[in-house]
Amino acid sequence: MASPTAYAAETSAIVPGVLYTLTGFIRVSGISKSRISSERLDGNVLATVKAGRRVYVRGEDGIAFIERIAAQHAAS
Repeated sequence: MASPTAYAAETSAIVPGVLYTLTGFIRVSGISKSRISSERLDGNVLATVKAGRRVYVRGEDGIAFIERIAAQHAAS
């Protein structure tokens, strides 16, 4: 399996109203799974929806997550 950073070449627009699997969100956003974990430790939690063992990200929640990362790093 390719590392999450390998997905950066496959980024595309994140659409509000669309439900992405966590892997799909990582692929379209270009944000690695380790970056998501690191942000969670810093208090910036990516909102997810769980259905059984599957984890999903709403498009609007993913966009808000990215905007929080950008704002946090612009302030520092």
